[in-house]
Amino acid sequence: MSTTQSTKDEFSDWMLETLTSSEEVINNAHPPIKYDVQGNADLLKAKDVKYKAETGKIATMKKALRDQIKLVNSLRDDKYLTASSIADGVSGHMGKDDELSKIIHQKRDSMVNIANRGPRKPKA
Repeated sequence: MSTTQSTKDEFSDWMLETLTSSEEVINNAHPPIKYDVQGNADLLKAKDVKYKAETGKIATMKKALRDQIKLVNSLRDDKYLTASSIADGVSGHMGKDDELSKIIHQKRDSMVNIANRGPRKPKA
């Protein structure tokens, strides 16, 4: 049987609560020997503080990733619009009946049409 992330969290939290609430019972189990309940609780608390701090960084990183993806997508769209405008400019300069103009438009059209996507040579 495997321990999941959530069960590890749940057990760790439960153990801390159990140590704290059962300190007297633990220490009375063998009266001449004291178990360091407080020291172990402090150790677990310190690990919990570090764990929560590091876990919080994940949310920040996920937000940064989403923001970066939005930026990259925006830059990609801008780059495509510029390439498309340049294609129109070249076609306008060369004339719509020019062979290069036809190739440029066929290439763009083939990439926009989902059914035509994939490695293809434009019709010349």
